Amino acid sequence: MSRILFSPIGGSDPIRNFRDGSMLHICRNYLPDQVYLYLSYEMCVHHEKDDRYRYCIEKLEEQCGHHFDVKVIEREDLKDVQDYEIFYEDFRKCIADIVDGMNAEDELLLNVSSGTPAMKNALVVLSSLAEFPFKPIQVSTPLQRSNHTDENIDRYEVEEQWECNEDNEAKNENRCTEVQSANLLTLWKVNIIKKHLRAYDYSAAYHVAKEMEGRLSEECVLYLEQALERMRLNSSKVNSIAKQTGYQPMPVTKDEDRVLVEFILNLQVKEKRGTYDDFFRGITPAILDLLERALKYRCRVDINQFCSSHLDNVCRWDRAKLAGSEVLDILDDAYGGKGRFRPGPIYSAHLRHLILGLSNEEKLKKQAEDLRQVEEKVRNTAAHTMTPITQDLVKRWTKYTTGEILQMMKNFIKFAGIKEMDDGEIWNSYDKMNEQICKVLEKNIQFDGKEKK
Repeated sequence: MSRILFSPIGGSDPIRNFRDGSMLHICRNYLPDQVYLYLSYEMCVHHEKDDRYRYCIEKLEEQCGHHFDVKVIEREDLKDVQDYEIFYEDFRKCIADIVDGMNAEDELLLNVSSGTPAMKNALVVLSSLAEFPFKPIQVSTPLQRSNHTDENIDRYEVEEQWECNEDNEAKNENRCTEVQSANLLTLWKVNIIKKHLRAYDYSAAYHVAKEMEGRLSEECVLYLEQALERMRLNSSKVNSIAKQTGYQPMPVTKDEDRVLVEFILNLQVKEKRGTYDDFFRGITPAILDLLERALKYRCRVDINQFCSSHLDNVCRWDRAKLAGSEVLDILDDAYGGKGRFRPGPIYSAHLRHLILGLSNEEKLKKQAEDLRQVEEKVRNTAAHTMTPITQDLVKRWTKYTTGEILQMMKNFIKFAGIKEMDDGEIWNSYDKMNEQICKVLEKNIQFDGKEKK
């Protein structure tokens, strides 16, 4: 009987932070007779530079007295290491070739802890489908969390790494776990949820979680539901869930301030996702609110004193309330002279004229003018185009990219009187929320009815 290990190689192999990487740890604890090392372009560079992977296996061989027959599968042209489909097909072929050469009593081990997320996902899928007879091995990190990234794997002293490896001590901890196929499917789905989170697709993440009844805790599902409702700008639901979980993802506490900040954060997510049509549909209310707040906090003019709401909840200028005010004088001048301004719904163009007429701050006036021009150029054009909106089109329309337009709104919000905006980390709050959800996911995965420890 022979024991065979197939292992992709990642940045933590062969040794990281003075402990075995996953590949070496499986070799230490399972003593395979043959070891197949799968190397992408970057790992091939390290391999050619110092032969670090075979060196450490050979040193382990000397230590334990067991011979490892090492075979290296080099993919020097493989630079796109995040493409799941490439690895699924290539791993399937490699494993099929290995299985073809095996005897009935031989055992094949699969390292599902090394390599990029795409590599791990591909192996998890292969394991879940049970097409080949192998035993998936998961290796936990010594600290039960992600490896540190402070070591430079390009400046790697392999002899020193081996000498300082704490797993060489006689009483080293076995961190290997043999994972069942149902558990692998759970891990695969959790990885899918994480991918959806990285893509800010909270609807997809939530629905995958709902399908995992019994494998994810109720707390995990609540966190994902909270993220989905946040993306829907449903603050009341987000607050309701926060009372259950104790976690509040929205960084601004004051209700009227929170509405504006969350709306712009929502636009930021749409810009990152490349949904530019939705992004441009949202800039008009955002710019209107920004200009209104700038008038209130920098020019001391609250336009609510001059308008009234109707059944459609649209605020309209009220001529009776405007009568005799400086606001009406400015609007009349902007539209052709006394009595020429026709009250109706409040538009950002009106507020721009008021800022230009009332403010002494040149920076405020310049930024208000820039925002209004961008909105004017984009709103009607985007609304009437039937072709996909691209960055090239946006640049042609406005002379700016979507990222630059978003930055204009971020810069202008300092005129809106929101104290929390002094903290620049607010703009990373969706990513912070995603990190928090990932931590909760890792803590609350349930394997075979038992919570992951």
